[in-house]
Amino acid sequence: MARHGLSIDWYVHRHRDRDEVLPWAHVSAGLHADFLWQDWRDALAEHGLADCRWTPCYDCGVCPAMGTEIQAGPTGRTLLPLTVAGPGRRADASA
Repeated sequence: MARHGLSIDWYVHRHRDRDEVLPWAHVSAGLHADFLWQDWRDALAEHGLADCRWTPCYDCGVCPAMGTEIQAGPTGRTLLPLTVAGPGRRADASA
């Protein structure tokens, strides 16, 4: 990169402004840009978010985009179609 006059530090470590168009801005995972900006700022401040299934909604935008329904609190229902896999266990428990 250096031989072409490009600095990796400029791309990786520089300050970014709120209105900067990022290389992945054209890709949508359902999350609002405002939410992602605040989440990035929180990460820089080492502040995490609790799981929104057990706390108030963060209005990230992913649930409407994915057609998901928010469940607040334990319901006894399986909330995700995931099975824990590990040594000696298969990912698909029914197999």
